[in-house]
Amino acid sequence: MGMTPDEYWHGSPELTRAYRDAYKLARQERNWDMWLQGWYIYRAISAALSQMNGGKDRYLEEPIEIFPHEETAEEQEERLEKEAQELKRKLNAFAEKFNAGH
Repeated sequence: MGMTPDEYWHGSPELTRAYRDAYKLARQERNWDMWLQGWYIYRAISAALSQMNGGKDRYLEEPIEIFPHEETAEEQEERLEKEAQELKRKLNAFAEKFNAGH
C-alpha cells in the first residue's frame, strides 16, 4: 500500500488507516479508468460494425465528460425553461389525444 516498515511499526495507527484508504481510492480510480477505456473500445467496435452494415452510428465526436460542467444560474434557468416548455408541449399533446378519444 506504499507504507514503509518504519511508518508501520513506529507511526500512528491513523497513518495505517490513511494509507489503506488512499490505496482503496487509488484502486477505485484505476477501476474507473479501465471501465472507461472499455466503454471507448465498445463504442469504437460498435461504430465500426454499424458502418460495415450500412448503419449511421459514428464514433464519439469528443471525449466523454468526466467532470460535468457546473451550470451557472442563467444556464440553469434556461434549462429549466426548456424542460418546462417540453413538458407543456407533451401535456398539450396528451390532452388533445385524450379529448379526441372522448
